[in-house]
Amino acid sequence: MTWLMNYLATTNPSSQSSVPSSVASSSRSSQSSVVISSSSSSVIVPASSTSSSRLSSSSLRSSSSSSIISTAPTLVYAVNSGGGKVNYNGVEYQADRFNTGGTANSTTDNISNVAEGALFQSELYGTFGYAVPVTNSTYSVELHFAEIYHTTVGKRSFNVSVEGKQEMSQTDLYSLIGADAAYTYTVNNVQVTDGKLNIDLTTLVDNATLAGFAIYSSTGGKFVEPPVVDPVATSKENEGADCVLGTAPAATSNAKLPDPFKKYNGARITSKAEWRCQRQEILKQVEASIYGAKPPKPEKVTGTVSRTQITVNVEHQGKTASFSARIEMPSNVSGPVPAVVVLGGFGGDTATIKAEGVAIITYDPYVVGAESGSRTNKTGAFYTIYGNRSTTGLLAAWSWGVSRIIDVLEQSGATILKPDAIGVTGCSRFGKGAFAIGALDQRIALTMPFESGSGGVPIWRGIPGEGAQSPSSAYGETYWLGDAFSNYTADTKRLPVDTHQIIALVAPRGLFIMDNPHIANLGPKSAHAAALAGAEVYKALGAASSITYHSNVADGSHCAIRPEHKAPMQANIRRFLKKESATTGGLTARSNATANINDWVDWITPTLN
Repeated sequence: MTWLMNYLATTNPSSQSSVPSSVASSSRSSQSSVVISSSSSSVIVPASSTSSSRLSSSSLRSSSSSSIISTAPTLVYAVNSGGGKVNYNGVEYQADRFNTGGTANSTTDNISNVAEGALFQSELYGTFGYAVPVTNSTYSVELHFAEIYHTTVGKRSFNVSVEGKQEMSQTDLYSLIGADAAYTYTVNNVQVTDGKLNIDLTTLVDNATLAGFAIYSSTGGKFVEPPVVDPVATSKENEGADCVLGTAPAATSNAKLPDPFKKYNGARITSKAEWRCQRQEILKQVEASIYGAKPPKPEKVTGTVSRTQITVNVEHQGKTASFSARIEMPSNVSGPVPAVVVLGGFGGDTATIKAEGVAIITYDPYVVGAESGSRTNKTGAFYTIYGNRSTTGLLAAWSWGVSRIIDVLEQSGATILKPDAIGVTGCSRFGKGAFAIGALDQRIALTMPFESGSGGVPIWRGIPGEGAQSPSSAYGETYWLGDAFSNYTADTKRLPVDTHQIIALVAPRGLFIMDNPHIANLGPKSAHAAALAGAEVYKALGAASSITYHSNVADGSHCAIRPEHKAPMQANIRRFLKKESATTGGLTARSNATANINDWVDWITPTLN
């Protein structure tokens, strides 16, 4: 490798102002490119502009077995990251799919070094990954890049791994190719043994980026089109699963809370009927930027329900996992009863819940997603199924676990517990979990987060000014949040969504937020702001009385059971779980922890037909 780089440097000296030494075209179609390769990777460089100073060690790995690649394997599948279907060098790149996380962006700038620039004009950026279904075989992967945002060196740095092996490290595209220029990196000898070819990008400095990729095989490897998911099968958990969504707009800095009524295309919804798919657009942005993706129901979920325990068994793509939850039935009640899932046994007033004739399901979130793991080695039932390097955070994983519990309840015949009358509660970190669970499964009838703090109800945009736990601290404490949230810890104004829109995901179902105004680290002012803005969605949907917020309490102890919360909790349980007449609603904040909605909202709540 060294001799070839030195040779190129001496025979083709170039300056920083010359044509960038990027990948102008595929090695399969360009005759004017020199391919510098190791046994497992290569970079294609236009011969007329090669510069050894541009071929940094951050993207090349030398090998004594370096060679010139001349074979042309068969195309398996190609994807245009962050964009629609395009053609490049005779290859049809499909619209973006199979990704978890990432935010789409595009430019109209001309891309140098290529005749067909459309592929390089769009990108997916952030910390994200792809899992492309293929047969077990050996592949090569062409990774396409362009620096369409930054205009100076040192502004971007990221790593790229293929099938768990790091192939590019500390990559700064501008230092390699300058702005608006195409660059391609090829990884060879990729062995797939689990039916998925994984490509993972990790942000080091201001967002990893990918324009697209193409997968080839000379050993008979093939793409496997996944089965079409029956929308009806997932409609209860996610009623908008069948909505056809466009591409989310590029994220822009906005100090105000994003408009929950604005669609991807910039138009605003005008009817309640549109909310189903509007909710789906918000959900996808929340998953992409905050939680990570929550997968739909696995291929097989079975289990048992008794008066003391629920067992859950999951099978998916050859992998299995099991867990259980304890049940406490209320006294002197016969027949199937409603139930509240209590995360870690640590949430709202369980005595009041049971006194209402409602069962308690004590759910240990750590058996589904353990905090003892790390972002590169996540553990628990969820990660057993979806991989220990999944970019999905604990809050979405915990939600997945509760969804599987409800699956088993639905299959049980409803002889003990009513699957259509399930609530959820938790305090502190489990309050974050309860909030996410209610947002991510529409079968939850009543969501009751308790002092959830940063990563829960409080708006991210308000936290830095309130003295609450910082976004970077909440992200770094453990992997509650999806890996992609790392892109926003330094500047939450760039988030495409905020927590008022997570409240909107719960609407119009029951929501009772319990907060503590005495601990600034919990962000009670920001939580009140979220409730005020989220309540506008409830109002637009004709469900203003279905959201209750209460922080006017005297006891400032964290997660203390308070008498002020008892009456509104009883009312919410009676209305949303027992289907009885009860008066709910109202946003009651203590005077020292209030927000002004006009400080955060610059949109007008529409009257929906």
